[in-house]
Amino acid sequence: MRSLGATAGLLAATAALFVFGGCSDDASAQRELGFERTEEREDCRDYDELRQPFFGSTHLHTGLSFDASLRLVRPGPRDAYAFARGLAPVLGVDEFGLPTRRYFIDRPIDFGAVTDHAEHFAEMGVCNSQHLPGPTPSSASC
Repeated sequence: MRSLGATAGLLAATAALFVFGGCSDDASAQRELGFERTEEREDCRDYDELRQPFFGSTHLHTGLSFDASLRLVRPGPRDAYAFARGLAPVLGVDEFGLPTRRYFIDRPIDFGAVTDHAEHFAEMGVCNSQHLPGPTPSSASC
């Protein structure tokens, strides 16, 4: 009966022979890529083999999130995306809820994800909408 170490060594050697012994250069290159190429095409216009860093945010809140509304954040998702693309400022409010501040970014971000909280989502939508009947942003229930 073989020891556990000898059996493991034999299995590792067999696996190495199987994996590395029968591979062509093409299969070896595909294994290094981590995926199999299924088509031939030219590299992307901005291809860089050392990769490209992208900068952005995966955690943006708008006035639809309850916690952001507590901090008097009023912009909606479209405002957040326009701000992230550098197309428009975001209006900030003072302690009285008046839009007295404008925030700009000096360079658009490469990506952004609005991740508003689901809790109170409908209520915040109603409170922040000027076109729906019911409470207004300044009412006690909002």
